[in-house]
Amino acid sequence: MEKEEFRQKYRLRVEVSGDKESWNIHKYWLKEIPNEKEIKEWPIYDEKNDSVYKFIIQPEDNFDRFVRQICRYKYLKWFKAMYNAKKEFLLYALMGLGTIIIAINTYHFFTEGLHWHLLIANAVSWFFATIFAFLTNWKWVFTKRPKGVYAFFMQFFAFSTGRLFTLFIEGWMLWFFISRMGFPNMLVKYIAQFVVIFLNYYISKLLVFRKRKPKKKKD
Repeated sequence: MEKEEFRQKYRLRVEVSGDKESWNIHKYWLKEIPNEKEIKEWPIYDEKNDSVYKFIIQPEDNFDRFVRQICRYKYLKWFKAMYNAKKEFLLYALMGLGTIIIAINTYHFFTEGLHWHLLIANAVSWFFATIFAFLTNWKWVFTKRPKGVYAFFMQFFAFSTGRLFTLFIEGWMLWFFISRMGFPNMLVKYIAQFVVIFLNYYISKLLVFRKRKPKKKKD
């Protein structure tokens, strides 16, 4: 694999413990070509600063490739640094937008088209939105998580439980502001969606897809 091809195929992330000083990491890029199915980690010891650098190479995903392509344009180069620093949040926002579109359109169909009770319509639209949100978050957003079939179902259970909490909050908002206060149906739904999307982000990040620390072995 040529040097430029290697740089295009893999992106770089460095975690530093110790003094955070500038470090020329590019000289390590061709130290070893990783297996494409694996994530390689090398501890790099810096004698000068007495620090250990964990050098990680990860294969690019479709979003990385898309951003790399659009950032070739002069006026979009600024986005690359922001994407690298805030990738998880930006992808969550993108998937959250898809979740909002599903939730709002199904809710609108059930309430305005079929004239269901607003709480029943909200619960059914929540089901469709939750399935979409979990699969997209699991696949693309929170990638640093435990792997395996058991972990998948435990994450789905925790994810759904967290969303039940925000479903209750959203349901209360719909009942109070529409049934009691008389606000427009879809206006309240839009506002409620933006409230719960932020709550769901922290529930997913801190409780559902968190990377558990390995247990220390006893001597």
